[in-house]
Amino acid sequence: LLDSNFATIIASVEEGRGIFDNIRKVVVYLVAGSFSEMVTVLGSIFIGIPLPLTAAQILWINIVTDGFPNLALTVDPKAPDLLKRPPQKQHTALLDGQMQLLAVFTSGITGVVSLVVFLLAYSRTNDLVLAQTVTFTTLAVSSLCYVFSTRNLTQPMWKESLLVNPYLLGTVVLSFLLQLVTLYVPFFRDLLKTKEIPFWWWMVIVIACIGIVVCIEIVKEISIYIRRRQS
Repeated sequence: LLDSNFATIIASVEEGRGIFDNIRKVVVYLVAGSFSEMVTVLGSIFIGIPLPLTAAQILWINIVTDGFPNLALTVDPKAPDLLKRPPQKQHTALLDGQMQLLAVFTSGITGVVSLVVFLLAYSRTNDLVLAQTVTFTTLAVSSLCYVFSTRNLTQPMWKESLLVNPYLLGTVVLSFLLQLVTLYVPFFRDLLKTKEIPFWWWMVIVIACIGIVVCIEIVKEISIYIRRRQS
């Protein structure tokens, strides 16, 4: 406000657009994570099976597992094409159609896959605690994977280096290590009602997470293509 230099005005506009972009990323990630848990729990109630998650596990995912990557998204570097974009209209929604589609699809596919994993684990082992633990870990780890999809809504995740935002990479590693703590430290196992996961079920979790990310990226590619055609 005190500097009338035109270059300062341009820099301010770019900074404002960068902040707005990061807010959008955080909202998409938060909505996707929260609604995926709802899809999993409501799906189990509709089918008439035991709940795939405990209340403590849901809180852990929302506050701890997703909490650190959320903070890292707020300091995500500005996109290089920010100033080439047309100005936002006055009453533009916080999330445009592409972002709403991505949030809904991410929550839906993650919730459904996690419910399938629970059904598979429970039917194969008849061990409710193990099935809940596998589902809990699937939801937690998948959110740490698709955060890289939500951080860039204009291009595929593999086209951008993981080192662009070292804070995000660091918080994802930290959150994953904390997730392991819930499985292998007795105090947290008792607190969250979990148990150690055998190697076979870890393989199921990895396959589920890869499938979720691939589906999200396919939908993102389709929405990017449609946006380019419209423009």
